[in-house]
Formats: sequence, C-alpha cells, structure tokens
Amino acid sequence: MGSQEFHDLANVTQAMIWKGVAAVTRARIDIAHTRLLREETRELRLQAQDARARADAQAVRAAYSAERAQLAAEWVARVAARPPFRA
Repeated sequence: MGSQEFHDLANVTQAMIWKGVAAVTRARIDIAHTRLLREETRELRLQAQDARARADAQAVRAAYSAERAQLAAEWVARVAARPPFRA
C-alpha cells in the first residue's frame, strides 16, 4: 500500500467516523426531544385529569345543591299544606 492509498483510506475512515459521530449526535438530540415531549404530554394529561376531577366535584356539588333545594321546596310545600295550628 502506497502512501497515497494509505492517506485515501485514512480520509475515508475519518469521514465515516465523523458521519457516525453526527448520527449519534442527531440520535441523542432526538432522544432528548422525545423525552421533553413525553414530559409535556404527561403534564398535559395530569392537567386534564385535574380538570376532570374538578368538573366532577363541581357536578357533585351542583347535584347536592339541587337535591337540597328540592328537599327544601318539598318541606316548604308540606308546611304550607298543613292545616293551621290551633292552640
């Protein structure tokens, strides 16, 4: 192998090494980006769960309030329907 052939082989090898380094760097960036997206997705999912829980709690409170209002209305109707109390 002559000197020129050796240098050509070294250049090709070096170019392949740098392509590998670039590929690994891109892969690391992609992995980091994927992790960031996963974390953002997790946060959004937790926010959605919290919103659903708050909405469910509000719905329960509203139903409870409506039930109490209904019971109060029934009580008022019963009291109004009773004959007057005579002492």
